[in-house]
Amino acid sequence: VETVSSGGQTSLEDDLLGYKSEVVTEGEVSKFRLHVNVKTFKPENINLSVKDSVLTIEAKTEEKSEDGMSCAYRKVARRFTFPQ
Repeated sequence: VETVSSGGQTSLEDDLLGYKSEVVTEGEVSKFRLHVNVKTFKPENINLSVKDSVLTIEAKTEEKSEDGMSCAYRKVARRFTFPQ
């Protein structure tokens, strides 16, 4: 088993949708593995789609203050092209 991590990745803990990707080779078979930090999002607020070998991950969250006077809204997206 050989694992090769790709460059350009961000910290899993330090970024919304931070990620780590790697290609794992077992004999003749190579697999692409992607770990994405989604811990600040509810599952129903995460959308995954694949088109033309591109995986798109979109997530959103909304937080309201207890008094209803303020609100924070976050929406983030990442796109990953699958290796051939």
